Amino acid sequence: MNKKLTGVELKNERELRFCRWIFQHDIVSVNYEGKHQASTLNINHIHSLDIKKASLAISDAIKIFHDDYNKQGSFANYHKQINDNLIPMREFAWFKKCQDACYFTWLSIRTFVVNTETGDPIISPEFLYNKLDITLYPANHQERFLVIVDFFDRAALGLKRKLELMNRIRSDWYDSYPLKDKIPLKKTDKIKCEWAWGYMQKDKRNVKIGAQKRLLNKTKNIASSQVNHHSYTHNHKLNFTMTGSFIHADSLLSLFKPASISEKYLIVRCLYTFWYYQDNKFIRRFNKAWEAKNSRKKLAVNKKSQKLMGLDKLKLSKESEINPDVKKTDPGDSEINFGIIDAC
Repeated sequence: MNKKLTGVELKNERELRFCRWIFQHDIVSVNYEGKHQASTLNINHIHSLDIKKASLAISDAIKIFHDDYNKQGSFANYHKQINDNLIPMREFAWFKKCQDACYFTWLSIRTFVVNTETGDPIISPEFLYNKLDITLYPANHQERFLVIVDFFDRAALGLKRKLELMNRIRSDWYDSYPLKDKIPLKKTDKIKCEWAWGYMQKDKRNVKIGAQKRLLNKTKNIASSQVNHHSYTHNHKLNFTMTGSFIHADSLLSLFKPASISEKYLIVRCLYTFWYYQDNKFIRRFNKAWEAKNSRKKLAVNKKSQKLMGLDKLKLSKESEINPDVKKTDPGDSEINFGIIDAC
């Protein structure tokens, strides 16, 4: 057997993250944790960002646990085969630099449902996503991109099914792409972005009703289509529902924990392109609510201004009562008098 197969050789950070994930609960890793940390190689190197040392540490762990040369080769070859089944990075290129497309993709993998035609239980998005030990609430675009890559690496869908799911999401995004700038919101308008996120949270009822209608329409379209999107196993016929029953829950917006204004801006745009786009009254409701908010604000400012003016008049009136000899003068007269005095 080739000597190289007795060890694990990681080529990049992506392979390191994936190998670390499948290795963390393995008996080989558990056994390796007992190795003294002062050693040249130990468990800490597996969790470092040094790809070369991590590869050496994983290989060292295999050799310590499997003293048989053939077993070492089988274990290392198993990890190599898993890495070879990863989706090529070029498949992620279409949303790597587009924040809207990346958010749309992340929301798709958080809400899609795998349906079976054999009567087997539906694989819920919560179960499929949460069991993969990936970040529930990515804080920014870069983190969200890595989460999506990790999801496709770790999900037990098989390479063919993963590519089918990716193509389905990509197709849905291109269908929604013309709508991404339709919602009247600018990233630079921080006040409106903050308000829009709050408005979305109050509009849950419309999200639920709209989602139910769109799901019904999609079900009809799928039934009349000749194309099936199969996934998950070779033994069952499956299809992807991109907007499943999960989005009908009252906890829909619990998927989002925005940490900045820019994140709230992206969420609002994504919610529109993902769910609201078929609601032809949404933009009207959105604009009307924003105008009403501004009207209330202007009214409050005017009332405050009038109140301050009233207080100023009351103050002047009281000063006149205390000093009756003080005459009210016009500002123009004061300037003229002041000028005459200076001239003298």
